[in-house]
Amino acid sequence: MKLRCKHIIVTGGGSGIGKAIAKRLIDGETKVVITGRHMEKLLAAKEEIASERIFCMTWDIADVECCMDKFRAAEKLMGGFDGLVNCAALGTSQVTGRGY
Repeated sequence: MKLRCKHIIVTGGGSGIGKAIAKRLIDGETKVVITGRHMEKLLAAKEEIASERIFCMTWDIADVECCMDKFRAAEKLMGGFDGLVNCAALGTSQVTGRGY
């Protein structure tokens, strides 16, 4: 399968499914920005994936006020923006503001 999108943001890209998806996208010759709340985790994932086409950015997607600025920053890092893969784990209380 050949991807048409070549500039992808992967939220939650520092571990688990997000990291696996970022690796697969890199293998498909895509530029990827992995995001998460902890730079140390992102840098470890970047080192493991080992590509000049992967970039790291701290981003807590629960903070909706900063989303547009983060999208613009990711676009600058990659030289474009074609898509988003959301693998960031948000608890229900983060999304709804309620404790359930």
